[in-house]
Formats: sequence, structure tokens, C-alpha cells
Amino acid sequence: MGIWTARAPWCHDPARIGFSLGSLDDPAAVVPQIAFGTESKLPWADGVPGLPASTTEGDIPAERMEQLRSLQHPDHDTDGWTLA
Repeated sequence: MGIWTARAPWCHDPARIGFSLGSLDDPAAVVPQIAFGTESKLPWADGVPGLPASTTEGDIPAERMEQLRSLQHPDHDTDGWTLA
């Protein structure tokens, strides 16, 4: 899908800026105002909200969850980072 566009709460200019919600530290704090780049949206994307849903913990047994660890690189401003 495309990049979401929102009005930046810290910006007094009403112009919209485009960015990926997943790149934010707190993506839940931003409410999208428009979906940008929808020409590349996959045909099935509109049906996703209507699909049956489950949590990660509901799909993966607890003993397997304990074995998983994140290898995601931290932000550049992270003081320290070790593998869990």
C-alpha cells in the first residue's frame, strides 16, 4: 500500500506531509487523514478488516513464544541495545 498522509500535530502549517505510519515511535497517536498511493493497493486490501482475526499469542503456543526474540535494529538514538 502507499504512504499514509496526516496533518502533523507539531506543525502549524495545514499542509499535509507523507510518511509511513510504521516508522513512528507511536503510530497509534496519529489518525490518517488520507490514503496516498492507492493506485498500488492490492485488490484484496479493502477486505482485510472483514477477515476473521486472532492475536499472535492465540496462534503461537506459549512455549514457542518464549523462544522468539526480536532482531530488529534499534533507533539510532538508542543508548544501548543487546539481544534478548
